[in-house]
Amino acid sequence: MSAAQDVQKPEEDIGIRNYTILALAALAALFLILLQRGFALLSLLPVVIGLLGVGLNWRMAPVLALVTVAILYVGIDPTGLTGKSGVTLQRTFRLSDWLLCTALLGYTAAMYRLLGLAQAIFPHDPERLRERRSGDKDAPVEPEREPKPVRNPRLIDPWEIGWLVLALPIWALAAQLWWKWLPLGHPGDLNRRTWQGIVFAWILALLLLLAATALWYLGQKRLTPAQARLQLQDILWRETRREQQRLAHWLAWCRLRRRRKEKS
Repeated sequence: MSAAQDVQKPEEDIGIRNYTILALAALAALFLILLQRGFALLSLLPVVIGLLGVGLNWRMAPVLALVTVAILYVGIDPTGLTGKSGVTLQRTFRLSDWLLCTALLGYTAAMYRLLGLAQAIFPHDPERLRERRSGDKDAPVEPEREPKPVRNPRLIDPWEIGWLVLALPIWALAAQLWWKWLPLGHPGDLNRRTWQGIVFAWILALLLLLAATALWYLGQKRLTPAQARLQLQDILWRETRREQQRLAHWLAWCRLRRRRKEKS
């Protein structure tokens, strides 16, 4: 039994190894890009956060690394948007920005796929654990002893990481093109106030969407099993009301025809 497990373990670890290599390579490229940009020791900040994410399976590492890079570029070195003299720079394709996008996207994708292989992406639901174990809602729950719903490493396609690496520069190039096509506020384009109003409207809409989603989720969590069942039945009726009306019509027609035959 142990020999069989030893044989299968390298096959199961190949996905984790490949994504770990991709994440480390992306962090190395990110460090070199930031160092070339002139951030010196500050270039280590997102790299250290990324390494902690790889080593500790930290869910917030990709988000914090992205926020750190954004702060470095916008707060400390604003030359990516406007020149130090206050003159707006021309938005053209720059190799350093393209490589930066590719590195950040590669690290984020590899990190979240590593999380899916090492631990559960979403936290455990205590209510489901209680129902699965004993059916007693007052029983203590120990999520660490429950099997984690992780992805099976054996199901990883050998071409999966290849397609991911191939897609990274393509999406980074698409981001560069989109950034180039955004209006700059020159005569004939959108003025500054209009552009700020559009950005504010999008941000407000996004915040309202997130708030509505969070409130809806919290409301769903508070439902009892009977209320949840009633809500699902209502959704089923709304989605299939035409089919159910047609079936009810034919069933009623069949009953009336049977009664007529019985009377005759």
